[in-house]
Amino acid sequence: MTPDLNRAIGGVKIHYQVVDALNRAGIEALIVHRTPGFRCSWFENTTRIVYIGELQANHHDVVVVPEEWVAFVPDLPPEIPKVIFHQNAYSTFSWGADATVVRDVLRRPDVKRAVVVSEDNAAYLRYAFPNLDVQRMRYTIDQSVFGSRPDEPKKRQIAYMPRRRFQEARDVLSILRCRDALAGWSVVAIDKMSEAEVARQLRTSAIFLSLSLREGLPLPPAEAMSCRCVVIGFHGFGGRDFGDHALWVPEGDVIEFAGRVESVLGTWDSDAEHYRSLTDRASAHIRDTYNAENTTHDVLKSFGFPIEGVTAGASVALSDSMWQANTVARRVAERLSRAARVVMHG
Repeated sequence: MTPDLNRAIGGVKIHYQVVDALNRAGIEALIVHRTPGFRCSWFENTTRIVYIGELQANHHDVVVVPEEWVAFVPDLPPEIPKVIFHQNAYSTFSWGADATVVRDVLRRPDVKRAVVVSEDNAAYLRYAFPNLDVQRMRYTIDQSVFGSRPDEPKKRQIAYMPRRRFQEARDVLSILRCRDALAGWSVVAIDKMSEAEVARQLRTSAIFLSLSLREGLPLPPAEAMSCRCVVIGFHGFGGRDFGDHALWVPEGDVIEFAGRVESVLGTWDSDAEHYRSLTDRASAHIRDTYNAENTTHDVLKSFGFPIEGVTAGASVALSDSMWQANTVARRVAERLSRAARVVMHG
């Protein structure tokens, strides 16, 4: 079950990846949207889609619900097994539901498990909900899109995404400008771009500023590492899964952030081999960890479990109360709109 949001939201893209992986393995799976004819078009896909008004399910099906819609699980047929796809444990209590509501939903017998996208978030949920079965899956970074190409040499360019932590980004870049540390370097804000345009900017940028904030597993620094950028900044907690393949700085410390960037800029030529080695190792780590083979393995383990000892019974319609309430779509759209209005001029 997926919100009808046709904007660059990594979590929605991961929904599509899960469905594709299940179908590749011979397990029938579908993205469920509400609006007939809707499909995310900001990234290339041929994912199978069904619309809520056309869908019926029975005991042999599994309904996957994103964590934003946990409070609506009681509106779904109780006899159908459910999995909560929890892509950001740090937003568990951010969607308007009381803690006891979230707890009670995750204790329901029809909620079989939660699936997360990082070891960091698995630890969060296992601590908060000790009896919850928590599985982790690795998503896919498409190397045909986010990969270094010989015909696109690196520029003395620093890229960042202003959708997160605009004030910290402004602080860091303003400090660097005041210290004349950006001489000879350009800065590009990656915003309102297609996936292909984002990848092109990352492939040609030497440095990427990570502005992750309380993330499940942040896609932007992973994609930047895959494109052989030197990644500097905040890991957003979930990014700790990437280890030392980025130059992390303490949470919220803009002075340390600016100082680390200035140090890299000042030694870019003299330590060129060091930075080349760092980006080679980071790119290899992303390629070897976040690939289609690992995604399929994890998705089958997490979502493709058999429903044993249960007769199918009659099919029933699923409620579209999640979309009717529009809570997630509205809040996400408002967040994106606020970010889009904020433009940094270099």
